[in-house]
Amino acid sequence: RSPCPTATTCLAFSDFARHLSTDAGVSWNTLILEPGARLIRDVDCPSLDRCVATQDASAPARPGTTAVLVSTDLFTTWTIRYVMAHPGRVGSAVDLSCSATTACYVTGWYDAGASGGFVSTFSIA
Repeated sequence: RSPCPTATTCLAFSDFARHLSTDAGVSWNTLILEPGARLIRDVDCPSLDRCVATQDASAPARPGTTAVLVSTDLFTTWTIRYVMAHPGRVGSAVDLSCSATTACYVTGWYDAGASGGFVSTFSIA
């Protein structure tokens, strides 16, 4: 899925960069991402000022959570949000979807997939 919050604005990601087009893909601006925002797996942008991304399993997390990235400026800057995965386990977010500009759902696995999966909801307001 390619996040295009408008008919002319689209985001694409490679392992270490964010690519932004504001002219429906005619030209692209590339921004090298900081180490903490690299290895993007999935992105959803319900609006120009709300984008959320999941990362590779090497993303930082805390026990019981998984880390997602939230941006309000098309991933020029971002913050890490910790979303509940499974009590006492470190999760890895795989897929996400935002149904509105504030509500998102994330799925993934914990314990390297050996123990099970999870679905969590979170707000990006």
